[in-house]
Amino acid sequence: MKRALILSSLVFTLISCKKASESPKEAFDLKPMLEQYSQEYYSLHPLEATENGINDYNDKLAMNLTQDYMSKYLMFNQKYLDTLSVVNLEHLNPSELLTVEILEYRLNSE
Repeated sequence: MKRALILSSLVFTLISCKKASESPKEAFDLKPMLEQYSQEYYSLHPLEATENGINDYNDKLAMNLTQDYMSKYLMFNQKYLDTLSVVNLEHLNPSELLTVEILEYRLNSE
C-alpha cells in the first residue's frame, strides 16, 4: 500500500506540474518516463495494480521469490536509476525535482 501511494503521488505530482520555458536541449519531459515506469512496475507487481484499480494485469500473478523475478527487478531498478542520472536537475521545477528525488530514493532503497 505504501508503494502504491508513493507511485501514485509521483505520477500525480508530475502530471500537475507546469512546463518550464526551456530550450528543447535542456528540457527533459518526465511524464513519459514515469508512465513507462508505472507500466513496468505494475507488470512486476500485478496485485498492486489491481489494488489501485488498474485492471490490465488481473490475469497475472507475481512470482516474486524466484531468481528470475529478482534479477528482472534489479535490472528494472538499475534502468531507472541510470535514466535519472542523466536528468539535468537544474532545469526542473520544484515539483519535478521532488518527484525525481522520491523516485531515486525509492529505487535505491529497494
